[in-house]
Amino acid sequence: MPRTLTARTLREINLRESGEAYLLLVTISHPEIPGGELRIVNNTQVITSRGLDYEPRGFTWTLPEDTDDAAGELEFSFDNVDSETTDWLRQITDAPDVLIEVIGATDPDTVEISIEDLKLRGISIDVAKVSGKLAHEDVLNFRFPADSYAPEEWAGIF
Repeated sequence: MPRTLTARTLREINLRESGEAYLLLVTISHPEIPGGELRIVNNTQVITSRGLDYEPRGFTWTLPEDTDDAAGELEFSFDNVDSETTDWLRQITDAPDVLIEVIGATDPDTVEISIEDLKLRGISIDVAKVSGKLAHEDVLNFRFPADSYAPEEWAGIF
């Protein structure tokens, strides 16, 4: 699916040098998180985008290998800077939802790219980092059809 970028971003991409910095916003959502969401940005200052504050934290990711048998999971880690994050991460039993957005620093209210419907799985916590794997829901391995149709229960369709 093609991505639609703003005219400003297209112009900046095509310049030899650009004064624009593009930032990644990450929103981690789960009912166990105080306030429902953890919002972080790869910046040294708090960024306000669409009225929401994103706290500065370092984070990295490693793209999956581009092979036919690769799982398509992105390795993601962010700085573990407070005990509150560690506390709720240890309490959750299911994978939190993750939203990744790209914004320009000069126009933080305009989202250039949005990657939705990610889950953070396999979370590990150490004193410096929180790590895990980001992946979309594995719909290819869902049972289909979801129900079984046996002649004893559904005589009319046989």
